[in-house]
Amino acid sequence: MWAAVRLRLLEARRRGGLWLLGGAVVVVLLVAHFGGDTVDGRYGLATDLAAALGYLAAVLFGAFPLAIDREKRRAYLPGASPVSPWAWAGGNALGAAVVGGAAAFLLFAAAGIGTTLSGGIETNAVTRVGGQGTTWLPVDIKSAPPDGQRIRLDFRAYLVVEDAVGTPDAATVEVDGRRYDIYPGQTLVAPIDPPSVPIRSLSPEFAVGVVSDKIRVLRSERSFLLNALGASLPPALAAAAVAAFGAAAGANLSAAVAALLTALVLLLASLKGFLLESFAHEGTMQAAVAHERAPSEPTAVRRVAKRMVQAMLAPLPDLSDFDRTDRVALGEWTATRRSGAAAVVLLAALGLAAALGGLGVRARRTP
Repeated sequence: MWAAVRLRLLEARRRGGLWLLGGAVVVVLLVAHFGGDTVDGRYGLATDLAAALGYLAAVLFGAFPLAIDREKRRAYLPGASPVSPWAWAGGNALGAAVVGGAAAFLLFAAAGIGTTLSGGIETNAVTRVGGQGTTWLPVDIKSAPPDGQRIRLDFRAYLVVEDAVGTPDAATVEVDGRRYDIYPGQTLVAPIDPPSVPIRSLSPEFAVGVVSDKIRVLRSERSFLLNALGASLPPALAAAAVAAFGAAAGANLSAAVAALLTALVLLLASLKGFLLESFAHEGTMQAAVAHERAPSEPTAVRRVAKRMVQAMLAPLPDLSDFDRTDRVALGEWTATRRSGAAAVVLLAALGLAAALGGLGVRARRTP
């Protein structure tokens, strides 16, 4: 097994993997340092690029090596080895996971380092104090932690007067005794004096509400670089799991088909959260447009298709849930959150690769 791991690591280096990875790291670092006008925008762009390159490396190095071994008659090697087919497949999967995971981690870390060189993003420990939906003002938040320093709020404002002529351009709110003008799409960060944070509207022309599930209390300041490095671990473990699945596919299928299947699984796992949320809120969205046209009843074909998609998504992890870099860009301290769940997914992928990949290695040892 360990010979298979070493073989894959040596092969990655022999094929120029270190040079390719080094070049990709430099590109991501430059994007994080020079790629935009705002620091958080540069970090977001760099992490998107890191995710794309990291998962691409996981798909290619996971799906191709075992399939290429078989096509080039190198599959005699495990046949001449005393190691079992399942150990050989598991070792190859582990080697692919090490390469894919290390590449993804270094790329995400490069995004954090490049952003740090630009000054970094102010980062704080964060406590969520809101509920769900929209809470209309006035409201008094009584659960702010004692060490809270500021509060971050997203507002929604609608005109309630019939004639908009002469109304102000923006609504005015008072947060803990201080006045602020709020604009659509703008997040308000205001100092507070815990534990009570009263919020009220000073513009009777507007109905003003605060988005409850986005209320965050900012506490003590933390290191952005450590936060970025910690947030790099969960997506790196997810990339390693994708590489391990690719190894399982490569042990049974041709290189092109294995890569295509791995890419398809990666796409579905990345979209799982979005698709399930769309299914859950489908009725709500139809009800929202009911005043324009009556919502249509789903056809039998549509219901069957929906159940089929849900069944396909059920065994897959939600890869988007492991990437917390969007919260890092907002200055929230996430550290290594979701790393445990990502590690469980990786272990499951390695087990699947050893079981299914072993069957492929055993059946096709002598092509």
